[in-house]
Amino acid sequence: MKLRYIGESFGPFGLTNGRVYIATIGDSDYYRVFDDEGEDYLYFRDNPRPCDGSSPGGRWEIVEGMTEREKALDKAFKGAEGAWYNELTGESAAIAAEYAERYKDEIEETWRALSETEEGLK
Repeated sequence: MKLRYIGESFGPFGLTNGRVYIATIGDSDYYRVFDDEGEDYLYFRDNPRPCDGSSPGGRWEIVEGMTEREKALDKAFKGAEGAWYNELTGESAAIAAEYAERYKDEIEETWRALSETEEGLK
């Protein structure tokens, strides 16, 4: 997927206002983004910002949506979080585990594609 960062630019290797970045799903709270340095880092989905608090950050604008593999990965992460929640509340985690298993191949394909993309950016 491709995301445009809208907000205050930060760091020499962070995010730049208006720039479009290649990204994939990090987990349900984060995008894994190839930033200005060409490295992949996790940034919050709702307010990407530096972890040192030096900038208020900004927001993402979706330029190109998730591929089918990225959608499967997103669903699997949500399923895994559901399993964690179910364990805390004493409910069965079987449904979430089944969901994650169902999308196992898509998740592995996504990570392979991400690795190839990362190699291509270097």
